[in-house]
Amino acid sequence: MKNLDSRHPEPEPLSWAESGRFWEFALLGMMLLTSFIGSDFSPITPWTDINPLSWIRGIVWVSGLTILPGYYILRFTGFWAKIEKTTKVVFAIHLSLLVVGLSILGLYTLHASLNIFPWLMIFGCFSLGALCWSRPRVQREFKNRPISLLDWALIAIVATVVLIALLVQVAQRYLVPGDVWVSTQPAIQILSGRDVYEAFRPAQYPIMFGFILAGLSVGSGLPPVNTYVLLFSLGALNPLAFFLLAKTLLGSNNRIAILSTFVYSLGGGLAFLIQTLVYHGTLDFWNLSLVTQDIYFFPFFWNDVQFFYKSLSLTLCFVSLVAFRLSFDIRQRTSLLLAALSALFMLFSFLIHMIDVIIFLPLIVVITILYGRPRKSYTNLWVFLLTFGFCFSVLDSMMLGYYVWLTTAKVGGVLVGTVDLGLLVRYPEFIVPFCLAFMGILVVLKRRTFAQPRVPSMIKFLCVGVLGLIYSLGLLYWQNTPQWSPSLELSTPFPWVSYVTRYGFVGALALLGVGASRWTRSLTLSSVWAILSIFAGSVWWGTRMNAYLFPVLAIWAGVGITSILNKSNSALANHSISSTRRFWKLYQLRPKRALVVGGSVCLILLSFTSAIYGALYYVSSGTPTSDDMAKVIAWIHQATPENSTILVPPVYSISKGILTLADRTIYLTSNLPQVLDTDSFVNVTTTLLTHDIRYVVNVRGFDEPSEAVRVLLLYSTAVFSSGNIEVLKLPALAPPSGSSMSTVAVVDENGLGLLGVPANFGWFDDGFTSDWHYVNANATSDGQVLTYGWTFRSGITQEPAAYRQITPTSTDFYPYLIIRYRNTLDTSSTAENNVGQIVTLANSSGLPLGYISNIYLPLSIEGYRVFAVRLPPDQTVGYLNIWMRNYKQLSGAIGLQIDYIALSSSTDVLPEDLRFISMAIPALWPTRYSISDNLSNMVSANLIVTTYNQSFPNYVGQLSPHDYLLINATASVPSWGSSWTQINDSIVVGQIEGRQVVIFGLTDSNLSKGGSLETLAYYLFELVMQGAF
Repeated sequence: MKNLDSRHPEPEPLSWAESGRFWEFALLGMMLLTSFIGSDFSPITPWTDINPLSWIRGIVWVSGLTILPGYYILRFTGFWAKIEKTTKVVFAIHLSLLVVGLSILGLYTLHASLNIFPWLMIFGCFSLGALCWSRPRVQREFKNRPISLLDWALIAIVATVVLIALLVQVAQRYLVPGDVWVSTQPAIQILSGRDVYEAFRPAQYPIMFGFILAGLSVGSGLPPVNTYVLLFSLGALNPLAFFLLAKTLLGSNNRIAILSTFVYSLGGGLAFLIQTLVYHGTLDFWNLSLVTQDIYFFPFFWNDVQFFYKSLSLTLCFVSLVAFRLSFDIRQRTSLLLAALSALFMLFSFLIHMIDVIIFLPLIVVITILYGRPRKSYTNLWVFLLTFGFCFSVLDSMMLGYYVWLTTAKVGGVLVGTVDLGLLVRYPEFIVPFCLAFMGILVVLKRRTFAQPRVPSMIKFLCVGVLGLIYSLGLLYWQNTPQWSPSLELSTPFPWVSYVTRYGFVGALALLGVGASRWTRSLTLSSVWAILSIFAGSVWWGTRMNAYLFPVLAIWAGVGITSILNKSNSALANHSISSTRRFWKLYQLRPKRALVVGGSVCLILLSFTSAIYGALYYVSSGTPTSDDMAKVIAWIHQATPENSTILVPPVYSISKGILTLADRTIYLTSNLPQVLDTDSFVNVTTTLLTHDIRYVVNVRGFDEPSEAVRVLLLYSTAVFSSGNIEVLKLPALAPPSGSSMSTVAVVDENGLGLLGVPANFGWFDDGFTSDWHYVNANATSDGQVLTYGWTFRSGITQEPAAYRQITPTSTDFYPYLIIRYRNTLDTSSTAENNVGQIVTLANSSGLPLGYISNIYLPLSIEGYRVFAVRLPPDQTVGYLNIWMRNYKQLSGAIGLQIDYIALSSSTDVLPEDLRFISMAIPALWPTRYSISDNLSNMVSANLIVTTYNQSFPNYVGQLSPHDYLLINATASVPSWGSSWTQINDSIVVGQIEGRQVVIFGLTDSNLSKGGSLETLAYYLFELVMQGAF
């Protein structure tokens, strides 16, 4: 490697514009001017709501903060004149981000206003700039050279990566939901003034990137999410940092380094080819990624399509290795400073992601052994370790010990139940390459002069042969087991069969490169890197840790491609065109060269298909987060209490957005009961109180499966809406006391007679007391519910049935069969999908001649279910049979309870909102209440609240309350009782057996859908409890 201390003649003076000072002053001046433009510290803002001036400030400040601080530090320390252009750019950007994060951390620790950050940055940049401008110009140790074709190739690679990142961000609009949003949450908490160390602790995630993003957000004046999106161009750091690593650390020339960068930036596995050739485009993106361990489950794919905290952590490790390697080639003082800078890069990588250093920190020691001179190398290593440890202690103290706690929690979680070193013993395919590679490393490290390469070469070819065999067998195994799918458990090693599907042609080219290369320090270092990656992926979190093998494979693939091209060129050079007689030999050779080169190009292009396919998926899959959702997130963050919990539907982008961007705890509606009954109401109210759930996000048109949630949404109050998304404030429902001595008791009626006989019913039966006939059935009726049980046995063909004649009813006028039923808890698991519950309809002539239709009832274990089905037209139903069949001749039991069955003109018959209101009204009163469906538990209550039921007069004698409140759809004078008075359209007051009765009619006039349930509850409390009537 070229010595960085070599002297060059004094360069010619540069003009003011050429020296870059014009652009420095221009950028600093624009930062100063735009700092007077207003800021928005909300977590997210719709792009359409950002005014042009804010756009200008955002772009200017993001550019300035990611370039100038690091640029001036490199110039001030003298590094700028000692490193090449690409190294300058990459180092300056990473240093700038570190300065931004440290500045915000300092202000946050001192409890200072973050609004002074822009002025602090302007002052610091002007001060450092003035010092640099006032000092004598330092001689450059690298001369400027014209841009070569290889340089243009590198520029094209970087431009492609940035373009892909731009297209993905434009399509996704507000980042790709997931871990990127999680990394944004600390910045939101910092800008909100929360204690980020406590608020973010449940996530068990590093928080340093939050300080960096918060600084960029404060400077740009844009919300953190919008600022994050503007950082898409920093995706260029990934290929540039890798290029520096391949060239500087591994000693590759420009050609190999750029080819390796080309493979690294766009390479991938076989996902697209497998989707096309095996699944013919039918497998969804997630499952395709799972079975191939490519695209979504390949961590390096994400570095190709976006800039985010994980890619920054990775590139910090890359530049740390580069800086430490360069520290051996410069004089002592600068060498130690560069080693310290390398430690800072590695430390911030740990503070941002933590995992990357597991692989890269040991490489620092290997670099010291391979590249350093005896005394100087260990001095640099000690400076690195002391700087890393000291700075970690200082920063962790500033962050109140957060990283000591986090590291302890992570290590404890890893060691308890997730790491299994015995996996290496149980998976012999790992043993052979591990042992062979380790023996080769020992031989090479022992013979550091590399003077006798024969033994290492033998070991190398043996390793390559074994690995090539395993690689090929992996593809064969995968082909013969297309349904195979790896586990995502952290304790699961990376499966050997997935190497070929994840790395594809890149892995094949890499094996070729290893076979074509000589044993050198570069190959030794990359071999240690590969072994660390394979070993880590074999004992813990295989799908993640094994991916660190990919950069090494990309470098080896670059070597393999270069080897192919060199051999083809050398073969062609031996056949010069000196005469027309030798043209035929040249003609014969050129097709071979074209075939070799063309085949190599095809392999490279095929290795790109996976990354391009994944990028196109995220470009074309639609926007997961709309502008309406962005407004809802911003409103929730601003208008709801910090410690509140938001009830959200099980939609990933909504739940993840509220949790991370709105910075609120969430509770999924899918975790609430699916049915509405006594137990579910108690469950819902207890959950709302325990988790302090006050608001719910509702998406209009979303098919909410929970009956309880649907009714809860119906009687919540809208407080904010945008488009089809709204935020509702939930009624403050108190859970029941559970005591039979309560002042108020709610009787939950399951009978049909809540509305009397609905006008849309042509025929119905809710008593099952007469005209029913039973065959092989254990069926009984209590006057409200038909209980129908069957113990089925294998080999027994007898089938139970309950049937009756009904009043002939035309399906032209009443085209719906409606049945409310449930299966009892004694129903065995063998009944599901194996036993049929069938309702057969026929005309008055009965079966089989009068057959009309069979209706199949699904199992409903969780609670009562209303099942409605449209019947064939132009039929007259006169006969009904409810029967069961054991399709698969299994053994078990099934219990069926039918609340009612009817023929109806419409499906809108269930008054579930009335049941909810009857339970919700007392839950809003300032008094203790109990709820039950058992009358014997209500004897001592002063007030009974229930839905209006036709059988109400029959059980009045069983109770002894002072008053009754009956909830009905209308308020009309009944035929029973006495002294009835119509108070208004919604209230009828009377007496029965000397007790006060209030009938309340729930109409749109007294409570519109989405109206204030609290107001109604207060009105009824005054009416009933205070005797206002």
